[in-house]
Amino acid sequence: MGQAVNPFLSLPEALYRLLFKRSYRQAFLEGNHQFLDLSEWDLQQLRTIDHEELQATAKNICRNLLSGNLDTNGGLLQAYPSVFQELKNLQINSIELMYEFMETSFFDDYREVPFGGEGICVEEAFYYFLKNYSPFIKANPYNKLMLTHEFLTSLLSILVINKDPHFVVKTDQVICNGKVFYAVQYFPSQIVAALVNRPVEMQEQAESEIPFLYAATEKTLIKGPIDELTIEMIRLGEYKAIERAEVSLCERFAVSQQDLQRIQNKLAMLGLIG
Repeated sequence: MGQAVNPFLSLPEALYRLLFKRSYRQAFLEGNHQFLDLSEWDLQQLRTIDHEELQATAKNICRNLLSGNLDTNGGLLQAYPSVFQELKNLQINSIELMYEFMETSFFDDYREVPFGGEGICVEEAFYYFLKNYSPFIKANPYNKLMLTHEFLTSLLSILVINKDPHFVVKTDQVICNGKVFYAVQYFPSQIVAALVNRPVEMQEQAESEIPFLYAATEKTLIKGPIDELTIEMIRLGEYKAIERAEVSLCERFAVSQQDLQRIQNKLAMLGLIG
């Protein structure tokens, strides 16, 4: 015979939900105990919790997500400055947004501590949440581009500092070529010009899309407009692989071997290839 399944939450699970899930906390505070999935014994233990202190602690968790604390980085406000400015323009309250974020499966995928099990960082979890948050995404066609730019900037910046992160990188936008983690995103040329704060020195038409690189090298984050040849060389990742593809690359991109070698040397100097 199979082992009976316990229909109730464990006490640690219930405590987690009380702190991080507003709907569960509200049910507890309003006395709707039938929605808590608790045994009578555990419910008796939780009745000793001070309601005001519980709500204050939950709000403090939201503030820490936004602004960070002594044990984490600078928080989501630092990772997504332009995004939060736009949310403010849309009159979306940041604390309320955190309560909504913590209710989602995107937040559930986040792990704050190394021993908490495999999970993604909060910056990536928030990216997935906001990408699906209609009041932000539908307010402006460029909001999704802004979100993506600040997500890749923050994630690759973390990977510069933290060479052995306790979290996993879920997005397939970020690639490892054996030397660095990097991502390439295509933006309209006017967006790229705004990101680099200068005219883009490329021959594309104004409405065209330009590839934009984000790369976490040993020492720094490198980001900026890039061309298709350089993307392919970074993808190959090392001198030997580029040398084997030299003839094909020169033909495909109409460059000389000398120009290819010059670009290769520069990529190596920047730490983008091995």
